[in-house]
Amino acid sequence: MSATVQASWAVASALAFAAMSAAIKLGYAHYGLFELVFWRNLLGAAAIGAWALATRRRLSTPLWPMHLRRSAAGAASMVLWFAALAALPLPTAATLGNTSPLFAALGIALAARMRGAPPDARRRLLYAAAACGFAGVLLALRPTLDGATLGGFAAGLASGLLATFVYFEMRTLGAAGEPSWRVVFWFSTVSTGVGLAGIAATGGFSSHVPEGVACLVAVAGFALVGQLTMTRAFAGPATLLAANLQYANIGFAAVIAAFLFQETLSAREGLGLAVIAASGAWATWIAARPDPAAAAATGAAR
Repeated sequence: MSATVQASWAVASALAFAAMSAAIKLGYAHYGLFELVFWRNLLGAAAIGAWALATRRRLSTPLWPMHLRRSAAGAASMVLWFAALAALPLPTAATLGNTSPLFAALGIALAARMRGAPPDARRRLLYAAAACGFAGVLLALRPTLDGATLGGFAAGLASGLLATFVYFEMRTLGAAGEPSWRVVFWFSTVSTGVGLAGIAATGGFSSHVPEGVACLVAVAGFALVGQLTMTRAFAGPATLLAANLQYANIGFAAVIAAFLFQETLSAREGLGLAVIAASGAWATWIAARPDPAAAAATGAAR
């Protein structure tokens, strides 16, 4: 896969997820959080399952432990992000959903420290990128925060933390040759079960109206496109390019929010979101650089 093709998949994924986010916010007028999770995934799983059966493609896989880990972490991350969307402006929720590179930077730096590797410039840069990103989070916080907004920020950050694990599992599945449609099918199936369990625990299903059904179809459709294109984007060799282009989601979300919800951000909030996005891109670039300690250890082993 060429870098240009991989970049196209990444941008398409960012646009699809921004549109899905807008549909979710609209859907909250008719459904609860777990209902949106349930319908978002049920329709996607049904569509892929029907297509696989019609084309005689195998849904079973020998890589089920990896699928289970990816799906469980992805479902938890999705529930938290849906909660953030309910409490925060669309661009803010989109930005917090892209904080996984900051957590990855911290994880890489701390893992090197736990291995006893001596401090180097790469580790210091990883700490600096993470610190700048989380400073952006504080900058984006409004001067007066109510409980719902604080909860939304916490949910968004927790979603980004779990998404770090999801991306690593997606890379592993792609490297193992697992097709993107099968990855999305099992993720959607597990997430459907999570949504159904949440509905049972929170009072059951809501009644349908045409506007609500239209939101559900939009959520499921854009989610399916986003999952397929994102899995394709991260399956290629230019992972750094694909990861950084995911930040286009923030720009798409800002445009949609302005036109659809009349949501505007203050200069302080906008600056904070820009700092988060820039720090995440910086952290992704640093993490993609070779680890000098690991390279030295490899050379010594040879």
